[in-house]
Amino acid sequence: MAILLTAAPLLAQAETFTMTCQAEASVAGMGGKKFSPAKISAGVQLIGDNLFIRLEGPDVYQIFASSLSSEKAVGKNLTTGKSIGVRTHKKDTDFESEIRIDRSSVSLSAFHDMDYQGKKVRINIEGPCQLPK
Repeated sequence: MAILLTAAPLLAQAETFTMTCQAEASVAGMGGKKFSPAKISAGVQLIGDNLFIRLEGPDVYQIFASSLSSEKAVGKNLTTGKSIGVRTHKKDTDFESEIRIDRSSVSLSAFHDMDYQGKKVRINIEGPCQLPK
């Protein structure tokens, strides 16, 4: 398993490496409010020198983060020997999104900021992932 995940950053340009994760989400600022667990997909894509990771599932689980920087957002590649990861900071809203996938355990750890009833809250997402067969 770790061998395949290690190869993820070496994918051909624009090819997406997708895995399935069983995730749980909670809100950091609202007494740890938990959302129903969900089966989500995590797609990792390398285009040029930029890493893109997208989580797809129910609304609260949808996150996109990349290492690409532009006039609207600052991206950072957080990939290390231990994990693959990216963080995006949106300049206009001051919201952040971060997604990390541990290489050895193939587990997901992510967060994203969102507006909830006029208040900025941080949604934390965690769970194990399965590599494609």
